[in-house]
Amino acid sequence: MIQQTWSVYDKGALQARLAYNWRDDYLAGVGQGAGTYTNPTNVESYGQLDISASYEYSDNLTIFFAGLNVLEETYNVYGRDKLQVLQVGQTGARYDIGVRYSF
Repeated sequence: MIQQTWSVYDKGALQARLAYNWRDDYLAGVGQGAGTYTNPTNVESYGQLDISASYEYSDNLTIFFAGLNVLEETYNVYGRDKLQVLQVGQTGARYDIGVRYSF
């Protein structure tokens, strides 16, 4: 897995970050759930872009925002060959916004 992180802005109370994560093809296991235990299950390479930002309002209070897989990349699961498609999925983007308070 390759992860490239760029800290776009980090000054005082405000922080912003971009991260691009890449994973090459990999073997997810053997068996495809169809009564066979010899056929491989592989996952094709994919990448995703994540973003986050936070503002430290005080020593105890932080406001944050995060976005995962903001480009809505898909993942592909295949058997012995990439033409043997077993599953294609897209989890979509996920966004979080919140407040952290520490006592």
